[in-house]
Amino acid sequence: MKSAYIKHLVNKYVDPHFSGYKLSGCLYHREPIEYVLNGYCFGSGRGADILNLDRIVQPMYIPFDSIALSLSKRVMYTCVSKENEEQLMPGIVDKMKSLEPFFYELTTPGYLTYLTKYTEYEDNSDYDCQRRAYSRILNGEYALAKTQLKSLVDELEQRVRDNTARIWHGDMIERAQELIRFLDINPQLAVDKLNEYTAYTKNCLRLP
Repeated sequence: MKSAYIKHLVNKYVDPHFSGYKLSGCLYHREPIEYVLNGYCFGSGRGADILNLDRIVQPMYIPFDSIALSLSKRVMYTCVSKENEEQLMPGIVDKMKSLEPFFYELTTPGYLTYLTKYTEYEDNSDYDCQRRAYSRILNGEYALAKTQLKSLVDELEQRVRDNTARIWHGDMIERAQELIRFLDINPQLAVDKLNEYTAYTKNCLRLP
């Protein structure tokens, strides 16, 4: 689905029902974005008319160069065209509105420290522990963050020894170890590093 058609659908059918949201490319997100991307991804499937719509919550302070769907929920996967948009879009908008009571408030690291599994996907315990620890740093819970980071490092290093580690675990270990060192020296250094990660992820996603 072309970006111009996504913009048309959002302007005509979605915007009248949502306030405080902005369309940036295929992302329809709450503003302002400080640490958490909260909104919808109007992705494209196979075929020009395929709408692949997800409700997404993504912490910007975990460095990532694309949309992460680990905290997302599928809204709709369907074919939308000029011929059927008037019939389909009201139902899609109603589905979007039904998700707002839960997702709307998930805009700060504080909310993401206690978030439990609620998506249709299986949680990845490594990413879940990483998210909680990083979130606690930004929430000022430095001691607990350090404890969780150490647990993450211990778990991942054991996987390395067992030859069961994934290719990305090395980066996760290095980041966690660096944050632990920063927390020992001065917690503000850890906060600054997460701000650096936030700027990186926003730049990759071309977000304000």
